[in-house]
Amino acid sequence: NYIGTAEDVVGKAKGFSYGSAFKFEYDLMVPFKGKNIKISFDDWIFKQDERVAINRAKMTKFGIKVAELTVMFVKD
Repeated sequence: NYIGTAEDVVGKAKGFSYGSAFKFEYDLMVPFKGKNIKISFDDWIFKQDERVAINRAKMTKFGIKVAELTVMFVKD
């Protein structure tokens, strides 16, 4: 298990390792229409091999999904 912090994270991010997958759960203050709102993140990183990792994040507000993101990281 891991704990992370950042200026825009509310409290602490909680991280969990599952083999080649890693999960982060955290609340983030996000700028929206001139103010900050709290969005909950369910963030997964899946290591594919030594060069590639895929990040899938689901963002919710009041338990309702407001966004989803997929990013692929490739190491040179």
